[in-house]
Amino acid sequence: MKHVESSITLKNGSWYFLWIGIIFISSMLILTPLKADAGMIANDKEKIPLVEAIMRISLKYNVYPTYDRTLLADIWVQYEKDEKSDINLELKELLKGTSLEFKVFEDQYFILYKVDAEGIESMRGMLKHLQSFIKANEEELEKEEKM
Repeated sequence: MKHVESSITLKNGSWYFLWIGIIFISSMLILTPLKADAGMIANDKEKIPLVEAIMRISLKYNVYPTYDRTLLADIWVQYEKDEKSDINLELKELLKGTSLEFKVFEDQYFILYKVDAEGIESMRGMLKHLQSFIKANEEELEKEEKM
């Protein structure tokens, strides 16, 4: 049986350039998706419902939001996943272009509201619910103390 040898003969350091080319192309194929992902993370803005953005902020800063869901319905915002370290700055940026305002209390709670007749009435309703809740708990506490 006759042995057939097949080979490619490259001269004068051509193997070196061939391997460099293969390594370069391989690294480009591997690194290009990673570079694209890094760019997406740096400019990671997405349009989401305001209610969802508020929940993300709530989790990020460990704060409790209060708002009238009907005032936030159908409002979409540009939410940017960045490393802001201040809830006030983040809420201010988030609410740009909406008719909503916010107030942060003790870095633990925040309220979203609208400065119009509907918004004021909504805040009154929230206050009424809170007052009745407080009253019920006070009455329960008084009962326990008498026992």
